[in-house]
Order: sequence, then structure tokens, then C-alpha cells
Amino acid sequence: MNKNYYDHPLLRKNSLRYREYQENISNSALNKNTLVILPTALGKTIISLLVSVNILYNHKDKRILILAPTRPLVNQHWDSFVSNIKLLDEQTVVVTGKIPPHARTIVWNNKLIRLFFSTPEVVRNDLVEKRLSLADFFLVVFDEAHRAVKDYAYTIIADKYIKQCLNPLILGLTASPGSEKNKIQEICNNLFIENIEFKTEEDKDVKSYINPIDLKWQWFNLPSEYQYVRSILKTMLDEKLNWLNSRNVLKRNSKWIFKRDLISLGEQLRAKLNITLEENRRSIYFAL
Repeated sequence: MNKNYYDHPLLRKNSLRYREYQENISNSALNKNTLVILPTALGKTIISLLVSVNILYNHKDKRILILAPTRPLVNQHWDSFVSNIKLLDEQTVVVTGKIPPHARTIVWNNKLIRLFFSTPEVVRNDLVEKRLSLADFFLVVFDEAHRAVKDYAYTIIADKYIKQCLNPLILGLTASPGSEKNKIQEICNNLFIENIEFKTEEDKDVKSYINPIDLKWQWFNLPSEYQYVRSILKTMLDEKLNWLNSRNVLKRNSKWIFKRDLISLGEQLRAKLNITLEENRRSIYFAL
């Protein structure tokens, strides 16, 4: 093998530069449901691509589903795959909500298609409405896997996949799974993760691929007009926080409320919406 590039029957010649850590992680992910935690720009998509070409080559009757949260991300994955993999045009497809439901049924049932790229809401809806079965999908990839919490579409898809497929294989990709242990555990539970592959920018086999950043700190005082605008924004923020405090939605002094607290509170309120009767939701909407 040319150590400068990956060599595989399904990969275009000299299209992917070789990185040992990517190969090691992809080999590991072929055997167990795996969550890959890798800093941005270190090739999470390439790892999913390497896993995919091995499956496509060794299991010629199986298919693969690549999921990403937004249409631009879905198209980005599709572009990366078709640029590097030797497949016919009719063997790959992007499935989004722009395709009508009856047409999606035809697409899902087309056995010539080996690689599907889609948004999670579309897949969840088609699973629920029985327009899609994941029984013959050898691999499902969940990009931005940290979203697989609570009732996000990823959790429903993973559950359906495990139940419908005899030999399911899941690959989760994320750069930021969160710092709270219970959230990471929830992601692993929801995606049925058996194996975690974790790399940081300080790891020996990764460090050489990181472009060094030269930082120089400079301190300065804000001009008076900036201070004025800042005080207005601070007053507005305090009003909102005090409103939440007065209604016992927030239970902490507003001086010690941080961005992560508000994000967490937003998730709690959205979850509460789902179990609250329509006529009682008004106050929750106001809080959100």
C-alpha cells in the first residue's frame, strides 16, 4: 500500500491521504457500535467513508444510511463520498423532505441504491409511517451524534434500526459530546454504543496533523459607546432572568446563571411541552 494514500478497490486512486489513526478507528468501528469523538477538521467523515467502503465491498447486497442534522451537512457528506468512492451515480441518493412521501417510498425500495444520505426527521417519519424498513442496512451513521438525547429523531431511528436489523452496526460521530457524564451516557444508551474511540489534539498520532495556532493576548478598555450598548443589553438580559426567577422557572441568583444553564433549561422546557396538555402550554411558551 502507498502510505501516502489509502488503497482500496472502491476508492479512487490517490484521492484520500493516509492517516494511521483514521485507519485504526475505522477498523475498530467495523466490529462494534462505535462513538467516534474527534476534534473538528481531523476527518470524522473520512472515518465513516473508510468503514463504508469496507462494508460495500464485502457485503454487496447490503446498504448504508448516512444521517446528518441539516440539508447542507447531508449534501456535504454526499459530496465527500462521491468524490472518493467508485460507485455509479444511480447507486447513491440524497433523501430530504423536498422529495414527496410517495416518491421517497420508491427511492427506499430501490435495491440498486447502496448509499443513502438523509436528514433524521425524514427517516424518522418514514419509519413511523412504514415507508421505510432498515432491515437490510448494514450500517447507519449518525453525524453530530451528541444530538441523540431525549426525543430527538436520532434516538427513534436507532431504536427502530436495532429492532428491524438482524446484524445492525452503528457509527456515531461528534466533536463535542458534552462535559457531563450523564449526557454522554445518555448518548451511548440511545445509540446502543459498545465502543468509544476518543482522540484529542494532544494525542501522539494526531498531533502532526494539527496546524499550530500562535496566540497573543492583548487587553484593552471598551470605548464609552460600547459600554453604553453593553449596559442596555445587560439590562434586557436581567429583565428576562428576573422574569424566570419570579416564576420559579430559574432557581438560582441571576448573577450565577451561565449559557449552559439556559441551554439546559430550554431542553427541560421543550421536554415539558411534550407531556403538557395544549391548553396548559401558554406559560411554557412564554418561558421558552
